[in-house]
Amino acid sequence: VGYDHYQNDKTKPKQHFIKLKTLNKGVEKTYWGADFGELTTRENVKKGDLVKLKKLGQKEVKIPALDKNGVQHGWKTAHRNEWQLENLGVKGIDRISSSSKELVLNSAEMIKKQQLQMRNFSQIKQSMIQSEQKVKIGIRLG
Repeated sequence: VGYDHYQNDKTKPKQHFIKLKTLNKGVEKTYWGADFGELTTRENVKKGDLVKLKKLGQKEVKIPALDKNGVQHGWKTAHRNEWQLENLGVKGIDRISSSSKELVLNSAEMIKKQQLQMRNFSQIKQSMIQSEQKVKIGIRLG
């Protein structure tokens, strides 16, 4: 259970993840999802716990459509995976999810956060391009 840049790519926003190992072959796999923070807290999941993870499907969410400068130009539809997580070693938890819980991704705070992430990404991209160009040109001694 953790929180890091999506797929460990520093250019992508941070996201909750859960790393699981299968029982029959011991294969380790990492799953990423916005709901994992809440689900692992509710289920009191700790390293080594026996859990059951099931993908329930996807739901549409509206997110700000940002240009390369981080300025919002309308909205776009994205899909978010819905997960069911059950800690098999814990009893007595209310596992009925609130289907009426609405995701609001159109707040000013969310837009500012996405714009900041876009600016950070652009700066990192620009510095990478510049350093790559220096390598192509060569280092000047002077």
